[in-house]
Amino acid sequence: MPKKPSIKKEALNKRKEKPQGIGEKVINILKILNLIEQDRHPTVKELAQICEVSERSIYRYLYILNQVVPIVYDPKLDTPLKPLML
Repeated sequence: MPKKPSIKKEALNKRKEKPQGIGEKVINILKILNLIEQDRHPTVKELAQICEVSERSIYRYLYILNQVVPIVYDPKLDTPLKPLML
């Protein structure tokens, strides 16, 4: 009989801390949109801390969000986010 692979307890705890399903992703995308629309001009690093995800995830969320609401970079503000209101 093959031996079952052992799973470290730390690995199980990390999985419990991660978002469950698509609901948390939608909530994070809405948080990002809300912060951008409030003219707070958050950086990607700030958004990652607020949403408790990696910066890479924030870029993924921005890509999704950009499909619905165009977001442009404003070099005068030196922040990566500013919604383009049409």
